[in-house]
Amino acid sequence: MTKAFSTDSEADIAAVNDIWPQYCASLIDGDMDRWISLWADDGIQMPPDTPA
Repeated sequence: MTKAFSTDSEADIAAVNDIWPQYCASLIDGDMDRWISLWADDGIQMPPDTPA
């Protein structure tokens, strides 16, 4: 069985916690330019309960 890659690095958690308010605010404000600017060029969104 192959184990999925995961990390619990404190730096990664801090980075997510730092960007989360900006991410939410951009969606609430409907500012898609700001929202997309938060993504890496190769970023993907994987909604919960959907196949990878």
